[in-house]
Amino acid sequence: MRTEQGRSSDRPRVTINQLVTISDLQDFKKELREEMLSAIRQIVHEQPKTPQKKWLKSWEVKKILGIAGNTLQTLRDNGTLPHSRIGRLIYYDPADIDQEIERRKAHGRNRSGQFIPTNSGARDGPVAKSDKPVKGRDRSAR
Repeated sequence: MRTEQGRSSDRPRVTINQLVTISDLQDFKKELREEMLSAIRQIVHEQPKTPQKKWLKSWEVKKILGIAGNTLQTLRDNGTLPHSRIGRLIYYDPADIDQEIERRKAHGRNRSGQFIPTNSGARDGPVAKSDKPVKGRDRSAR
């Protein structure tokens, strides 16, 4: 049913002198907050996951593996770590870096490439350092 002004009669009529109570404002605030949170959640869930980088640069690989530049050069030279060179920049596939990490774990090496001692008492790594004092250093002070 239409009123004389062309408005639908099933909507509450708003007048200039109508009061808005604190309760009305609190209800509105609650409804608005719920709608906004729902919209934000929907946007977040629709966003694609951040893809892993396709290629890593040398400085990133050194940081991930915890190695120095000359060690990275050795890994490239002996074919342990495949790479691609574009101009002066060298790029590495993250999957190859993951394989290197797994290989180091399997061979008892930590992130920095050092051998991890075992409880068996057998030597897993390089020969122990000698007890000879190093020139210029006083080892007894440590």
